[in-house]
Amino acid sequence: MRLTNLNRLLYAAGLSAVLFASALPASAATQQPAPPVSQTATTESESTPPAEAPVPATTPAPATEPTAPAPEEPAVAPETAQPAPEPTVEQPTARTAPAENQLTSEVPSLDWNPLLEPGSNARIGEEFTGPEDLHHSGHSHDESSPEGSFGAAMAPRSGDIKVTLVTVKLAGKTTADVNAINMDAARASISNSSSYWKSMSNNRLSMTVAKEIRGFSSAARITDSYETIMAKVTSELKWAYNPYEALVIFVPHKDLNYQGSWGILGGGFTDGPVSGRVIMPYPAYATKNVVAHEFGHVLGLHHSNSLYCSNGRVDVGIVNRSITDGSCGSYEYGDTLDLMGFAQGHVPVINSFLWEFGGFGRGDEIRNTGTAGTAKRYTLKAWAGTESNRAVKFTDPISRETYYVELRLPVGRDANIAIGGNQGVKVIKKDVRGWNGNASLLLTPNSTWTGYYNTNHTWQPQQTFTTHSGTRVSVDSMTSTSAVVTISNPIATKLAAAASGASLGAAVGPITCGLYGGGCYQAFSGGNVYYTAATGAHAVTGSYFTAWGEAGWQAKIGYPTAGVKCGLYNGGCYQTFSAGTIYSTAATGTHAVRASYMNAWRDAGWQMKIGYPTAGVKCGLYNGGCYQTFSAGTIYSTAATGTHAVSGPYMNAWRDAGWQAKIGYPTAPVRCGLAGDACYQTFSAGTIYRTAATGTHAVRSTSMNAWRDAGWQAGIGYPTAPVRCGAPGEPCYQTFTGATIYSTPTTGTHAVRSTYMNAWRDAGWQHGIGYPTGALRCGAAGAPCYQTFAAGTIYSTAATGTHAVRSTYMNAWRDAGWQNGIGYPTAPVKCGLTSNACYQTFATGTIYSAPTTGTHAVRSTYMNAWREAGWQAKIGYPTAGVKCGLYGDGCYQSFTGGNIYAAPGTGAHAVTEPFREAWRLAGWQMKLGYPLQSAAAAKGYRKVEFQRGWITWTTTGTKTTYKTS
Repeated sequence: MRLTNLNRLLYAAGLSAVLFASALPASAATQQPAPPVSQTATTESESTPPAEAPVPATTPAPATEPTAPAPEEPAVAPETAQPAPEPTVEQPTARTAPAENQLTSEVPSLDWNPLLEPGSNARIGEEFTGPEDLHHSGHSHDESSPEGSFGAAMAPRSGDIKVTLVTVKLAGKTTADVNAINMDAARASISNSSSYWKSMSNNRLSMTVAKEIRGFSSAARITDSYETIMAKVTSELKWAYNPYEALVIFVPHKDLNYQGSWGILGGGFTDGPVSGRVIMPYPAYATKNVVAHEFGHVLGLHHSNSLYCSNGRVDVGIVNRSITDGSCGSYEYGDTLDLMGFAQGHVPVINSFLWEFGGFGRGDEIRNTGTAGTAKRYTLKAWAGTESNRAVKFTDPISRETYYVELRLPVGRDANIAIGGNQGVKVIKKDVRGWNGNASLLLTPNSTWTGYYNTNHTWQPQQTFTTHSGTRVSVDSMTSTSAVVTISNPIATKLAAAASGASLGAAVGPITCGLYGGGCYQAFSGGNVYYTAATGAHAVTGSYFTAWGEAGWQAKIGYPTAGVKCGLYNGGCYQTFSAGTIYSTAATGTHAVRASYMNAWRDAGWQMKIGYPTAGVKCGLYNGGCYQTFSAGTIYSTAATGTHAVSGPYMNAWRDAGWQAKIGYPTAPVRCGLAGDACYQTFSAGTIYRTAATGTHAVRSTSMNAWRDAGWQAGIGYPTAPVRCGAPGEPCYQTFTGATIYSTPTTGTHAVRSTYMNAWRDAGWQHGIGYPTGALRCGAAGAPCYQTFAAGTIYSTAATGTHAVRSTYMNAWRDAGWQNGIGYPTAPVKCGLTSNACYQTFATGTIYSAPTTGTHAVRSTYMNAWREAGWQAKIGYPTAGVKCGLYGDGCYQSFTGGNIYAAPGTGAHAVTEPFREAWRLAGWQMKLGYPLQSAAAAKGYRKVEFQRGWITWTTTGTKTTYKTS
């Protein structure tokens, strides 16, 4: 559960004590959510009585704690740890849930110790017997905290927590069962918890039984999982979650179960910083420990765990709340020198980390030594004692983790347990478990140990604990009252040596670690020395320090890997960094070249070609581009295109092409070796080409396909100029040595070769047939070629030349049989005929177009008939194409003033009035046949022969005569 600001929500994260590593590890956590308190809500008076149903609590806390409303239904959702298996431990068979007729439990004596019971599931867990592999699973509970608040300590709290003590008669239990709960022992466990937490809090916190309820009847059953029992009883009691109030219930059974796995000796639920609930079985040997442990959860603490590592490591890194070594994990409850570890008959003091986290004590018990540096010695006193500064904490300069160092001696609450290997120096840090950083992690000398009660928790004289980042805690000596430890970091020695080698003088500041990338540094009178484990310790001074800052410090070019060296081309000096190099010359100044720019500089010819850098990297260009200027060129970089240099004539061509807004950024260096000794450089949306004959010009990606379709440089040569356009959205063009590529939004981008240019011109350029819509297409060698335009097509053959056919003429050509009918065009369209007509000649015909008759082809075979009929002056223009299928295999073409007919053996001849009417009356071709000569009125009165007769036209009319056989 994500915890909100305590001023808005009393966090509700229930903890379940699964002690002695039962089916859940001891005291696994559950949560009890509470709805957030509106910042504008009105708080009711302290005397407001509770409602009949669960309602938000409104009674203010005794010590100005924020008020949290209770949920409408306080259903408890258990958040259980999911540990990964540790090395094999022999396990007895777990006891399963009893049947309905086995609900009655024997009443254990107060000295009954489940630890001594053979095969007890309280000792050996059914499923989770080892440390959890947090490297893979994150953390053991679902509780989480707001970003950045992990590990925020709690403020000191003061007040008496009023306890409502309830014995619960569960369904299926008898009155005798519930009466067997030893109330004296139950009260004593709360009194013991009060004494314990009073001593931990410097007398600020206590617990008092304010109310007792005996034999409360509940619908819950002992076979219910313990968190379900708690939720049901909470709801049935109409319990309200108020600060400084706690609910403690005892149920009549010797242990509890979690989802059918038994052996659980208690559960705790935190409902706020000073509010919560506890569920317990019959009182027994460990009850005082368990109740105090559960009140630790009520007060916001998680568990005291220990580090388990199968590889023997004594410390590991923690990143994003995960352990960084897959061989290690957090062994929950493993710190048995702590109340919040595994259950036991003793009630040991909480460790210094939990002490500080929970805001306990006076506040002067732990000495903050700051960031570890050069060797310093500290004296520790018994942690179970009362002296000030009896423990120390330090921050590792590399990992920035805080470590707590305390001395466990057999005094006070540690009298019976700080013995043998558990008497000595104890090292703790924050664990990945829990929520809000409220679990501790014990770092022992024997991290491979498994089990319940490690007898070697502490570090002994002449032993040294080393953090995973290298800081050392050496135990110099130990007596019956104190121990002396030395805390040191080897980085300090390396920093001093580097400063000496660079003659930087004395140190003027402390060692500071936690820099980006795990770096450390120390200021000296002559400059700074920087260190990382990967790069070592090196000085950065003067103009190199300024250039480093200009380059973005270590976040961009890393840390120095060596000192300054000189002797480069043209007097250059340099200092290498892990991700770049700083160069310096008198002419160009001192500037860094990032590692990501180094290959581009190399590909461009290093300083011999484009010189040294004249400035640092600058960003903010179009589409997120960055660049760095050199004395004779510029390197450009984007995430999509990589990092490449542009120099000399390529820069001008890029400018003429519209910079990155038009052809993008360079995607590679200049390459040569194309036909014609050409060179080129690719960009994300184009390529710049350079030849001695044509100059240096860009070809946009949108024109590249057109160039390819035109045969690349072998087809139309290289570009001779940049793209030229009109207003936005208007056509653009680019000239090549043998063609021009045109582009419009509607027709696309296509090349028009020089050999087609005259035909396009004759067709009226783009105003006549539009722009090209496709590339030149040809058949086999020597076969005709064509190129489509928006309103026409240009055709080219060796015999007819190259000419355009307008779209308006295309249907007429089709009707005439295309090139198989009248051949290819032999000239462009010409106009100026009578009636505003135009025409275009083809190899075996001509297409005529007039406003009133449309556009139609006249085949060469019909042309003489039209001429004999008097051309358009006598019978007009064609009104349709040739149609066939007449009687006797005849064909005809209609004109404005007549028709031309053709049949096998007759040729083509025009028939106009009055001959046409006479022919009709004579029975058309079925009777008289087809004309054998022109039957046009244009030839005057005369006799016209048909296949089977004659029609004679005289001043008196027409007369038909038939041939005799």
